[in-house]
Amino acid sequence: MSYSFKIKNPRVAGWIFMLLGLACAAVLVWAFASATLTARWPTTTGTVVYSEIVEHVERDDDGDLEVMYEPRVTYTYAVEGTSRQGNRIGYMAASWSDRALAETVVQRYPLGQPVRVHYDPSRPEDALLEPGLSPLMWLWMLLPAAAVALGSWLARIPRVPLRTAVRY
Repeated sequence: MSYSFKIKNPRVAGWIFMLLGLACAAVLVWAFASATLTARWPTTTGTVVYSEIVEHVERDDDGDLEVMYEPRVTYTYAVEGTSRQGNRIGYMAASWSDRALAETVVQRYPLGQPVRVHYDPSRPEDALLEPGLSPLMWLWMLLPAAAVALGSWLARIPRVPLRTAVRY
């Protein structure tokens, strides 16, 4: 059995795709700006107190179970004499289906190692180890770019006229 899908008014669909793509892009630009600001945060020295890979099971797009590996690093640090504890590595949390990728992160932060901790001066409890944009964040920009490209292509297609029924 085959199904046919026809967009009756591709211009409307095109505008919807473009608007959704631009909305996603706006959210990502805000996230990019926030991540970029973390590179300007002041730093202090901290110590890694926990560094492990945590496994959890998720369903993929096909509904199959998949084991995901998430690096978890906890570190202590002090700002203005107040001891704090953080667990953010980068601006975005990441987990992978490939354990080796998570291991590379955990190997950078072995237990007891001194680390440079970047913290938000207005909220010192908000801290991370790897400031700025990660390469993974750039990949997310492909989604709204594809939506805008598809939408602009669809918006140029002329409207398909509705066929009228012919009686015999």
